[in-house]
Amino acid sequence: TIETSMSIITIQVGQCGNQIGDSFFQQLIQNVQDSCPNSIGGTYQNVCSPYIREKVIDTFFDRHSSFGALGGGGKDKITAKAILLDMEPKVVQMCLEQRKHDSSHHSPWAYDPSLAYFKQGGSGNNWALGYQYLGDNEYSDVSSRLQ
Repeated sequence: TIETSMSIITIQVGQCGNQIGDSFFQQLIQNVQDSCPNSIGGTYQNVCSPYIREKVIDTFFDRHSSFGALGGGGKDKITAKAILLDMEPKVVQMCLEQRKHDSSHHSPWAYDPSLAYFKQGGSGNNWALGYQYLGDNEYSDVSSRLQ
């Protein structure tokens, strides 16, 4: 039988969306790691069920050769299928940097920085400003990341 795999792309918008999205991807990896009580090293390559591991990774993550070949001792990373959007840089940069430098927790995943979009200004908690003014001005840049 031919088995098809479904991909899911998350769009993380604003401070809350980016924080929840970051926790979501971290929890996915943690659940895969915890599915094997004998997991050593805390990397996704060490779980007991290769089928479940591969389904989760293929559905929610991309494998990129820029991070090296998978199976290389837990140093390799996969990228979350996520687009990070915010009118302020703080949370998006935190998400990008946290995964980039998370060697103490052996995080096997990261975000693709080319799929992150933020501005230096922000909307100052004014939804109407972001929607009416900034949204129109940033539409082409944001839509290019969605394609």
